[in-house]
Amino acid sequence: MAARFPTRDRDGSFTIAARFRSSNTHARTHVAAIIADAIARREVGGAPAFTSHFHGPPSVERQDEEVFDVVFHGSAESPRTWKDWLVMLVRELEAPEYGLRFESFIDRVSGRRHP
Repeated sequence: MAARFPTRDRDGSFTIAARFRSSNTHARTHVAAIIADAIARREVGGAPAFTSHFHGPPSVERQDEEVFDVVFHGSAESPRTWKDWLVMLVRELEAPEYGLRFESFIDRVSGRRHP
């Protein structure tokens, strides 16, 4: 049975956005650095390389004054453990000191939200 989330592109890759909301401008401007630091710490701690799952670091796309997406571009050959990276990075960004609220995942291939 094929996976229902995320939808794969024709080449087998996938694109998922993690949508966040915040009125804390300082935290939003530092999201890329927070993510880079979290990835580095996990890889040093023995986690599989982020790039074995994704085509480079996630990008941060501002949607409006309070909403932004962290966009992950997954490779066709990505092991199933890519989900572990998403969960870990969402939890990292939800830390109380950042004031960011996770809203949902968005499958960028199909356009559907995933709770």
